[in-house]
Amino acid sequence: FTACGHRAETIDNKIAGNKDSEAIEKSITLAARSLGWTVQPLDGQTMEATIKSIDESLTVLITYTPQSYVIQYKDSINLDFDARDNSIKKQYIRWVEDLDERIQQEMKRVK
Repeated sequence: FTACGHRAETIDNKIAGNKDSEAIEKSITLAARSLGWTVQPLDGQTMEATIKSIDESLTVLITYTPQSYVIQYKDSINLDFDARDNSIKKQYIRWVEDLDERIQQEMKRVK
């Protein structure tokens, strides 16, 4: 059984302009929380974000530098993740793409 052929891809995006770590962390946190994610800083450049629905949840790691940020799968419940081929339910794609888009919007607002 595979999860409909969808893959838990890692998202890697560039950050435009000169932003310090504090501004980047704030942008990521505001973006994630606005979509219902809970965010926990792990160290100076890594955060853990979790989103839950009634019967599913997803946790991702978000690492960042002044030049880029990466959203990477960490764990899930009821999303049928299969580590052999990195397959997962489509809900993963929706949640992560929405998060990525919102982070990009927040980054544009930060000077």
